[in-house]
Amino acid sequence: MLHKINAGDMLRLENRMGLSNNKERQAWWQAMNRVYSEQQINAAIATLPPDMQQVILLHYKKGIPLREIAPIVNRSMTAIRTRQVMGIYKLWQYFGKPGY
Repeated sequence: MLHKINAGDMLRLENRMGLSNNKERQAWWQAMNRVYSEQQINAAIATLPPDMQQVILLHYKKGIPLREIAPIVNRSMTAIRTRQVMGIYKLWQYFGKPGY
């Protein structure tokens, strides 16, 4: 079950990670792919709740823009963005912050 998060909580979370926008999250994802094997990344993704896994896989592995994911999974853009940020945060907790 997803923890409900408000806009202020999300902003604090993004600032703490140093991943406050999509460009920074994309750079972090690319760094993860340079540092860790696909098997390690897939194992980390498997620890996420299914809805977060789906957003992370569609957006980062398949390259589908977030705005196109919302109708695919029948969720609001806010829900998709929350799952993206929380999914990246959980992966960031799992792996840490590589140099990028």
